[in-house]
Amino acid sequence: MNTYLLSGSFWIQTVERSVKTFAQAAIALLTGEGLGLLALDVVNVVSVAGLAAVISVLTSVASGPVGPASSPSLVLERGPAGDPQVAAALIPTPVVAGTSAAMTGTVEQAEPAGAGA
Repeated sequence: MNTYLLSGSFWIQTVERSVKTFAQAAIALLTGEGLGLLALDVVNVVSVAGLAAVISVLTSVASGPVGPASSPSLVLERGPAGDPQVAAALIPTPVVAGTSAAMTGTVEQAEPAGAGA
């Protein structure tokens, strides 16, 4: 069993995320329908928002071993410019026509057509 699942901090952050997801889904359903208070189907709103919260918890549990220790986040740390650095394994290496990407992450430019002739 992974130790992140035993961390109180992990579960506090996970519950916070799932409550926010529940609220966001409920608000989206309530405002998206444009219904009045009396025409509201509360059971469906709670059902869909609850499913979104469960998916949030499952996503956090699946993200646990990838990101920082005892955190449901995939964001590892802030880079030099303050930008979040996401786990490198999750970012696909772009493949662009006319370039070749080595496993080291370097990209070499191909010579333009007609160059060197």
